[in-house]
Amino acid sequence: MDTVAPQLLGAASEALGLAWKTVGKLLDATALAALAAAHPDPTAPGARTAYRDAARSSLEARLAAAGHRQAEVARALGLSRTTLGKVLEVLGLARAATLDEAALRAALDAAGGDAPAAAQALGVSVEALRLRLGVANRLTPPAGAAAGPRRPSSR
Repeated sequence: MDTVAPQLLGAASEALGLAWKTVGKLLDATALAALAAAHPDPTAPGARTAYRDAARSSLEARLAAAGHRQAEVARALGLSRTTLGKVLEVLGLARAATLDEAALRAALDAAGGDAPAAAQALGVSVEALRLRLGVANRLTPPAGAAAGPRRPSSR
């Protein structure tokens, strides 16, 4: 990040609506220079889209390489998990926690019950998918099923 000109970081920060330090962790100097050369006005609609697409592609590649484990990507980028979550939201990337149960189940059904394939299709980690479906199962049991395991009596 030290080799990136402040005006490039400022332009990208303005275009993306993210802090310049975060932008510097997502996009390298070469990518920022190319974006600035192609889009001198970072606030123009086409520029915002180009910056967003570049940041999104960079983050998608990092997520895919880490099996969509957000904590791992956050550590690698030097971001908090909360900040990474905000970046994902700004860039329109999926998080298991924000997907509704119907979307999760539809992806799992489309993948023939294969959780890793469903997670990959959704762009989330397998662990997050399983955790989210586990939580969903406790909150909305199938029709005719008990609400969940009963705790033993303390008597």
